[in-house]
Amino acid sequence: MERDLLLPKINFFVETYKIILDTLRQNSRLIEIYNQSATKLLSFCYKYRCLKEYRKVSETLHAHFAYILKAAKQPDLYQNSKIPYPVTLEDEECTTKLLDMRHVQLEYALKMEEW
Repeated sequence: MERDLLLPKINFFVETYKIILDTLRQNSRLIEIYNQSATKLLSFCYKYRCLKEYRKVSETLHAHFAYILKAAKQPDLYQNSKIPYPVTLEDEECTTKLLDMRHVQLEYALKMEEW
């Protein structure tokens, strides 16, 4: 019964964080805030055992990473856009932070036994 009362609030929280992640995902100067937000959201899902929400967050993070990989293969994708500081794999610092976030995601997947 408590879970039914909390579910709308949990969904709102997760959706709000996903919007924040979508907003921050393409700016290389904000990649650290992106990582912190994603880590907080993963921590929330782990703390309250929200497996369904965890899967949604993981899919979102995976889609963001896939977009960056796609942009690396098609350099004109960023050149035609109006993104002032795009996240690219050529920037070593961005790549390191992206891989750190993927590592954190993997750690939470193992904790939650989400294979």
